[in-house]
Amino acid sequence: MDLLFDKVQTRSLCARLGIPITAGEVLRSADTAFDLIARYGLPLVVKPARSYSLDRLDAWGKVFIVETALELERVLAHIPDRERYLVEQYLMA
Repeated sequence: MDLLFDKVQTRSLCARLGIPITAGEVLRSADTAFDLIARYGLPLVVKPARSYSLDRLDAWGKVFIVETALELERVLAHIPDRERYLVEQYLMA
């Protein structure tokens, strides 16, 4: 079940199997909007690393698609536990 609900593990499995994934990583406390935009460009997706957590079964994390540096700064300012989130490139079809 961890593999289904843990996006970090899912990304890792896809990478090992050669399945294409968007560029991304777990957010770090020191990440700034400027750093993330320099690495991944805009727009970006900021989403919980896990769909559910045992310590927070009552909460469903919100997914943010940010299109500007200001919007990304606002999102980052309101995420208390950044290590629980991923940032990924947003690919438009």
